[in-house]
Amino acid sequence: MKKIYFICGAQDPRCYKRIQEFINRGYEVKIFSFERQSIRPVNKLPTEYIGSFSNTTPYIQRIYMYFCSMWRLFRKYGGKNELWYYFGLPTCMFAFIFNRKGWYILEESDMSHLNLKSKLIRTILEYINIFLIKKSLVSVFTSEGFIDFHFPDKSKRPDNLALMPNKLNPNITQLKTVEKKTINVSRIRFGFVGFLRYQTIFNVSDVISKNFPYHEFHFYGIPDSKKNRELFDQLKSRNNVFFHGPFKNPEDLPTIYSNIDIVVSTYDTTSINVLYAEPNKLYESIYFRTPIIVSEKTFLATQVSKYKSGYIVNPFCEEQIVLLIKKIESSLPVISAAMINIPRETAIDSAEDLFLIMDKKLSSS
Repeated sequence: MKKIYFICGAQDPRCYKRIQEFINRGYEVKIFSFERQSIRPVNKLPTEYIGSFSNTTPYIQRIYMYFCSMWRLFRKYGGKNELWYYFGLPTCMFAFIFNRKGWYILEESDMSHLNLKSKLIRTILEYINIFLIKKSLVSVFTSEGFIDFHFPDKSKRPDNLALMPNKLNPNITQLKTVEKKTINVSRIRFGFVGFLRYQTIFNVSDVISKNFPYHEFHFYGIPDSKKNRELFDQLKSRNNVFFHGPFKNPEDLPTIYSNIDIVVSTYDTTSINVLYAEPNKLYESIYFRTPIIVSEKTFLATQVSKYKSGYIVNPFCEEQIVLLIKKIESSLPVISAAMINIPRETAIDSAEDLFLIMDKKLSSS
């Protein structure tokens, strides 16, 4: 049986979805992970934890923790010509230092190293990142925006890049279908689905609930910090704002999307990662035939324009938000109906690109 070792940065459902894809293809897997304090593990696969940190742990402290954890790990498992899968730059960077003999796959789902204040450190880390991408057996990217950022000249891109956006697990097709409620433009149901953590989400919900009392705003999920809980609590006194609390993903998604007319995903563009990321909310909106509102000047906005699946706005400008809502009142039924023409298969995840490139590289090595 083929074998692969995984090192996860945290207990992310995306990581375990990827691991399951290898299991389904007959691989024996061994999983190592860093434990994210205060977040309950979501996986049911045997996992060996090699380090622990919280959301508030400073980046420098995390780097030291990664260094020590990797040193201990590869003292035990290093020196073998094995296949490894690294999630994220910090994991790959230190794994590469201590383990030079194995092949490795690098998956990049964010570019958080570019949010650091020091331009020098950002430049150094990006140089290391490009080096590790080129050295990898395969590098997997969850957004084409990341590839565009790293390799703007398409003619100079290495041949080991695999694009695997944050699409929906194929298992979602097994869930019971829930019929969407009819749109009433006199009382549009706006919704946000996920962790409440962005000022820009608050801005949009604040403007809508304040200026359009005849529309509704529904929150599905909980704040990710005390600060954000206090921020969104300001909306609880409004009669047209509803907080539904935590939900099960993906089991509750069909019901959630049947109860909202448009999903708001105006993530905060002050983060460089948001500018280039391709969140799974795009594909949830496509699969559940629910138009989406996203932040302008982002790769996500480019994708929404491509699929004609929603609206684009400056989430920091109240005037623009007000103008957009008035536009939505007249156009939402048309856009919602047109989304039926987008094949649902567009939103379903597939690992074919990864395995095609991986098998080709392994067979030629």
